[in-house]
Amino acid sequence: MKKTIKIVAILALILFFVTGCSMKENISLEISKDKTVKAKVIAAMDDEMIDYYISMSNGDEEEATYTDAERWEFVESSSEESEDYEGYSKEKYDQDGYKGYVYTLELGKIDDLLATDSDTVGVDELTKGAKIFTKKGDTYSLNINKGSEDEIEQAKSYKEYGAAFDLKFSVTLPNKAISNNATTVSKDGKTYTWDLLEAQDIQLSFDLNGNGGSSSNVLPIVLGIVAGVAIIAVVVVVVVKVSKKGKTENKEN
Repeated sequence: MKKTIKIVAILALILFFVTGCSMKENISLEISKDKTVKAKVIAAMDDEMIDYYISMSNGDEEEATYTDAERWEFVESSSEESEDYEGYSKEKYDQDGYKGYVYTLELGKIDDLLATDSDTVGVDELTKGAKIFTKKGDTYSLNINKGSEDEIEQAKSYKEYGAAFDLKFSVTLPNKAISNNATTVSKDGKTYTWDLLEAQDIQLSFDLNGNGGSSSNVLPIVLGIVAGVAIIAVVVVVVVKVSKKGKTENKEN
């Protein structure tokens, strides 16, 4: 996959004349307990943006309104011409007013995806075998950046003209992370999401053995503290009783 955020020069022009256009680029990684890493990308546009693209491709001076069949025909042909998701499987995405595709690809086992240098991989470069992690001890860290800063800034500026961009990157783990700077975290603490228009960078560290941030490790610590306090309390009570008994015996003598 290359150039995930599809903000091309022609879009920069049409957004000066069109408001309400929306596009969705949601990129996600799922890391399973067996260390398999899968990538999924939802790439879609709303009807207004599709209509404008069709009008532009037909050479029409004004935007027209098209049927869903015509829109899907355009989306399908655009998808076939694109090389952005080479190697990915795809299925139609038709939700919340968006039309497009869900692309999926198994990248490999996490230990085969470890970087050997300090260069990070962009979110738009998730190809099979991409070196997107680093490892120290049992702790893995993401080796990913937001992608093209110019395109991110361009998308931000287009919002002033009424364009909407849903550009997000997320990672789902089998257990809670050790540390992260995600924009949002799911209620179960296992899915971490970055809004690419807001996040400064992407940071995530985790241990697939369940150590570190997992709430399951908190209970033994708490129980240990409680047990320690209880033992101290028992010792204090015994010492006090022995002391009182000794004083009582001395008085009787």
